[in-house]
Amino acid sequence: MSSIDFGEILEAAETGRVDILFVPAGFAAGGRDEDHPEHVHVGAVPGEDTKLLERAVTLTLQNSGVVVPVLREQMPGNGEIAAIFRYATPQAQAV
Repeated sequence: MSSIDFGEILEAAETGRVDILFVPAGFAAGGRDEDHPEHVHVGAVPGEDTKLLERAVTLTLQNSGVVVPVLREQMPGNGEIAAIFRYATPQAQAV
């Protein structure tokens, strides 16, 4: 199962279900690193708009998931973020 819904992805990250998390290339706490778009940086206290993305990245990595930086125009599902889950919850329905 996969998703481009940020709320669903964050919930899955919190329960250790994110296997692969696709984030905008150059994501950095507090903004983007245009000089190194292939990197994903997690660190200093981010701005309010990136706190949840940083949380999703951190939780994915803590739970042995993989974080993949992707150019925005190549993001799966044309979303701002995307994820492939390890398993579906019993409530999840096929789309």
